[in-house]
Amino acid sequence: MLNFFEDINTFPISSDIKSKAVFLKRFYNLKTVDSIIAATARSLNFPLVSADKVFSRIEEIKFVLFQVASV
Repeated sequence: MLNFFEDINTFPISSDIKSKAVFLKRFYNLKTVDSIIAATARSLNFPLVSADKVFSRIEEIKFVLFQVASV
């Protein structure tokens, strides 16, 4: 599990991400942290993979719903 975290890249919150986050927060009524996450994905043109369905309504991002198969 620790190897997974060694391969994670971090990105600073740029002015582009800030402006996108403000828009997404207001337009979709998101929590601040969710708007920053979505804005980062949008700014970097990355798909957003999450189990949180709140991101599914954001048209400006490619959202992939992460689901854990039940055993």
